[in-house]
Amino acid sequence: MTFPTVYIVTPSRNAEETINDTISSVLTQQGDFHIRYHIQDCLSTDGTIEIIQAWDKFLDEGRFPLSCRGVTFTYASEDDTGLYDGIRKGFEQFGVVDEESFMTWINADDILCKGTLATITKIQRTLPDINWVTGKPCQLSDDSLVYLDSFFQYPTEFIKHGFGESRFLGFFIQQEGTFWKKKVWEAAGGISTKLKLAGDFELWVKFAQQEVLWLFNGPLGIFRVRTGQLSENLDKYFNEMDAVIPLSQKEQNWQEVLRQAYSNPNQVRFSSAGIAYDYGGKKYVKNVIEFPIRNYISVSENEVEAKPVLIMPSSRTFMRKFRKAVKFLTPYGLLKLYQNRRR
Repeated sequence: MTFPTVYIVTPSRNAEETINDTISSVLTQQGDFHIRYHIQDCLSTDGTIEIIQAWDKFLDEGRFPLSCRGVTFTYASEDDTGLYDGIRKGFEQFGVVDEESFMTWINADDILCKGTLATITKIQRTLPDINWVTGKPCQLSDDSLVYLDSFFQYPTEFIKHGFGESRFLGFFIQQEGTFWKKKVWEAAGGISTKLKLAGDFELWVKFAQQEVLWLFNGPLGIFRVRTGQLSENLDKYFNEMDAVIPLSQKEQNWQEVLRQAYSNPNQVRFSSAGIAYDYGGKKYVKNVIEFPIRNYISVSENEVEAKPVLIMPSSRTFMRKFRKAVKFLTPYGLLKLYQNRRR
């Protein structure tokens, strides 16, 4: 019997505080599969390389107990032009890969959930026509879970037009916990190294031109929220997204795509294409449900109208500055109030 291989890249740079958790979350995965894992470091100057080398030594000497069919672990440390250049270089280390194999990357401060690779490879065996899968968005802050998305629906036709972001659908597709087959990656031409922040957004748009995104009803990866990370700068992120598909073009297409979704509720590309677990048959099955289009439109007798687009970048900037001001001024104001009370 042959067992599938999952290909994973971790890009890293000065990640000594978090990379241990990331590597451990990959190498402790349990199930009937092989792991091909490569860490692509960008000349870290802290203790990141020493941590990677320690893991390499543990595996080479057989001192780390594996719970899967085998692990091939490699790493490199060289200069790159940014996160996505590092990711592309990492995937190039794998050489020839079966086009039906699943791939992903997990950043050096993020985590794979327990059971993730077993889930992905079981989907691969039982639902072989599914080529692109994501899990529920989940976030970690200060070693405690702070968020698990309950509203979890990404119609592929919306992603294709660039609406898979918070200004339109109200949420992003979380990269951590998103997997795709090698043939999808090749057909899309891989990830763009010209972008610094929104490379995943552009990749999803390209994937949606050819494949349906299937939604697993549970977390597969965890995004760690921390101060100073690249994704913290939402304004620059929005600017890069708008360079991929201009905001004016998305606003122009928004009404028409909503009309199409309203008129074609049973088409899988306009629906929430989910993966559920059949407890009776003990297997994963497709579970396509109608997208709640009425959350986004108002319907008159002969007309479908889009509701106003959600929070725009300028509004986000204002709200973020407002919250910072409140956070700074509130303790000062309370102190003055207390001092005045004592006079």
